[in-house]
Amino acid sequence: MKNRKAMDLTQGSVPKKLLSFVIPIMLGNVLQTLYSSADKVVVGQFAENGDLGLAAVGSTGAISYLIIGLFIGLGIGVNVICANLIGAKKQAELRKTMHTAIPVALICGAVIAAVGILAAKWVLRWMDTPSDVLNFATQYMQIYFASIPAVLLYNFGAGILRAHGDTKRPMYILMVSGLVNVVLNLVFVICFHMNVDGVALATAISQVLSALAVLWILFDPKDQYKMRFRELRIHGKELMDIIRIGVPSGLGGMVFSASKVVIQSTINAFDDAALLAGQAVVADLSGVIYQVLAAMLAGCVSFAGQCYGAKQYKRIDKLVVWGCVICWIIMGAMIAACTIFAEQVVSLFNADPDVIKWGTLLMRVELTGYLIYIPSEVFMGSSRGMKHATMPTVLNFLGICVTRVLWALLIFPLYPEAWMLYLCYPVSWVISTTLQGCYFLHIRKKINKLAHRP
Repeated sequence: MKNRKAMDLTQGSVPKKLLSFVIPIMLGNVLQTLYSSADKVVVGQFAENGDLGLAAVGSTGAISYLIIGLFIGLGIGVNVICANLIGAKKQAELRKTMHTAIPVALICGAVIAAVGILAAKWVLRWMDTPSDVLNFATQYMQIYFASIPAVLLYNFGAGILRAHGDTKRPMYILMVSGLVNVVLNLVFVICFHMNVDGVALATAISQVLSALAVLWILFDPKDQYKMRFRELRIHGKELMDIIRIGVPSGLGGMVFSASKVVIQSTINAFDDAALLAGQAVVADLSGVIYQVLAAMLAGCVSFAGQCYGAKQYKRIDKLVVWGCVICWIIMGAMIAACTIFAEQVVSLFNADPDVIKWGTLLMRVELTGYLIYIPSEVFMGSSRGMKHATMPTVLNFLGICVTRVLWALLIFPLYPEAWMLYLCYPVSWVISTTLQGCYFLHIRKKINKLAHRP
């Protein structure tokens, strides 16, 4: 299945190929997150009761990703299996995997949508969401979850494209859908005087457009993927391969989000709308910066996946080094800008002095710690690309979730201030990076022994 838009990651300069591959993902991810930040900017600045709307949108993020994290992980499984098969040049198995992925995305999306809509208010109450924010947060969460089938279709479809090295078209899709999201945010909130329901509806519409665009590429008979609707079916072996890689990856994402739910619940317990709004701003900015690392994680999965399938193991070592260097440069510049101009950045979301105070403080505590975490994600993505997904999830659980929960339960009560709670982020990242690095070195040593076995 030759594709003029695909990229062979098993040959050529590693840094050049890596940059060519991940830069479109980075731009697409960052732009999509910036456009999603428009939800908070528009509702915080233009909606009636904007501070409550901003707090409501911010309070739903961790729990939303916790619920969909497992199935997003299945999308990573699609990416890994397709990349391995491309590297190994097994075309028949590749087509079966591609045609299995789409119905799996639809079925999983329908299940998540139903659970999310029905459980939204109960979960938010369990998280101690303040009463004045609860109804807004429930409304936002229910509308968002209605669009989850489209979210999964896009992620599974983009995983197929990226496994082939086709990263530019997913970026173009995110750019266009993001612009639609921004325009609809303004129209619904300013023109139709909607609140969080307006920004949620805008997000849902943009997600549907993204899914339709990816499907158009995959099923266009003039394109070189040439998927066919009549071939859509769930093949048992290919499904099990996706589950074997995707479920541990998804559980890893859920573990990461579960720790955020613990932190979010603790923040909610302060019962301070300004703190909640400031925390929502920090979460958004953190999400923007993390998209650089998320893009590198996706790049490492596909890059290592192709190289592993082609038995080009030394390229994976170079991938790890260059992945860290590239992220340190790009994320370092973004973090420096945000921390230096923290007050001005927070004020773009909401001009309330208390919101600016909390947002500035929490931002400087959390964002600088990201530089420690970069190697952890690079190691983890490379390990997954080599079809080792379970142990990175276990290590992520120990380094991220256990550390943060213990911090919230044991350390934070000794000095119950919001900034002390946020210190759990850099502490957990140090532990996670150490564990993931040791495991990656173990995998490479094991593979080297197998490669040299007569």
